Parts: sequence; structure tokens; C-alpha cells
Amino acid sequence: MSWSRPARQHLRKAGFSLRGVVVQYLILAQYSQEVVRGVLHNPEGIVARDEHAFKFYGSLGGKVVNYWFTRDVEYNFAVVVDFPDLEAAHAAVLTGYSTGAFSNSKLIPLVDTDEFVGALKRAEPARDLFYPPQSPPESEDAEKAAE
Repeated sequence: MSWSRPARQHLRKAGFSLRGVVVQYLILAQYSQEVVRGVLHNPEGIVARDEHAFKFYGSLGGKVVNYWFTRDVEYNFAVVVDFPDLEAAHAAVLTGYSTGAFSNSKLIPLVDTDEFVGALKRAEPARDLFYPPQSPPESEDAEKAAE
């Protein structure tokens, strides 16, 4: 089950956590050379994959929201799927690799505006504590400058 944006907002305001609730993931994938060679010889094979893709993602508890083919060399298709958890989404990508269908992919959890704003608000106070690995904290810089 996928929650609408207003429903997610209402649940958050009521203090409910949405962890474990269906999350949308963007999967970008590049077909292996063997798969590309096969569909070049049989382009209609791509159309036949539509129903199969819905069944495949469904077998992992997912529901296809939409999918597209791309004109990009790095990735051949993009699919947005509602998955019950990261494990199910990861299993989908691993299956693509293990069968030789994918040679490259990205699995990206998608968040709505409210979730992104929430992350920004949590990041703000942590920013004062963080420093890049190549530079010491400001207090150490100040101590060295004082010496």
C-alpha cells in the first residue's frame, strides 16, 4: 500500500513514524551487452517485458508506479517502484545482476518535500560538528594559529 502525500503529512503531524511503510525507489539500470544484442534482433521483446516486469517486482512485494526507457548510454531504463522495504528493493537489483541482465544500476530511495525538509532541519545542528577529513576542527586551527 502506498500513502498519498497528504496522508503521510497527517500521520507525521500526529506523531506516527512512517518507517516500514512503503517507500518509492528509483531504479536506473544499464542492460548487459548480451541483453542489448538480443533486443536489437528482437525489439518486440521489450514490449513483452512489460507484464513480466510487473510480475517480477510484485513477487518482491513491489508495485511499479511507472517506468521509462532512456536515450542515455549509461542507463537504459528508469523504473519507480513502491517497495515495502530496502531489502526488497535491493533484492530486485541483485536479481538483475545475478541473471546477467544488468551491467550497471543505481537504487535511489525517493522522498517527498516534507521528508527532505525534515532531513535539512536535522542536518543543520550536525553541520556545526562536522568537518572534512582533510581539515581539523576549527578549535584545533585556532590553537595552532595562537602558537
